[in-house]
Amino acid sequence: MKRRVFYFFLVIPAKAGIQKYIMKTKFFIIIFSLFLLIALAGAGVFFLTKEKNQPAANVERAELATSAPTIIAASAKAVATAPEKNTTPLAPLIRGEKKIEQPPIVSAPAEEKIKMAIIINGINYETEIKVGSSAYDLMNNLRQENKISFSGKNYAELGFFAEEINGVKNNPSGENWLYYVNGQPAQVGISNYIIKNNDIIEWKYENKNF
Repeated sequence: MKRRVFYFFLVIPAKAGIQKYIMKTKFFIIIFSLFLLIALAGAGVFFLTKEKNQPAANVERAELATSAPTIIAASAKAVATAPEKNTTPLAPLIRGEKKIEQPPIVSAPAEEKIKMAIIINGINYETEIKVGSSAYDLMNNLRQENKISFSGKNYAELGFFAEEINGVKNNPSGENWLYYVNGQPAQVGISNYIIKNNDIIEWKYENKNF
């Protein structure tokens, strides 16, 4: 009787406790195993990802290593060919206490002109001409000023001879236009005679035997 009571109150609860302990231990082992498997799976995924990206990184490093000398050489060439800055300071306008005088600006001399007059059949016509002008230049200036009109013909070596002045033409059988310089008949055409200061040029329409 005593053995049954002991077995019921001591042995059975002890067995139940041991079984319960064994169940808890198995549960913890299972949980730990699952955690370990998850950790190992994560490590495997990380390792595979790293190994997959490693060739691309190696290729980038290789390309960088290959292109680095080219980039360095191009930079060195650009620096070598770049124009040098002019670091020479500008000379000051004043050195010490003496001011540098700038050279004077020389302007071209004004073109010298002289007043001249020409007499045509007793009528006086005035204008300005450049020094060294010919009698033709004098008459051409008057024509451009609408003071006279004339036409004629140019002869080799002799120069220009007027055949019509102010609408009056030469008459082959009578009067012709002849010009005088200081009262003397001219020996050359008006384009070949260079006017001198105080010259008196006069045209006369007259009968002249050549």
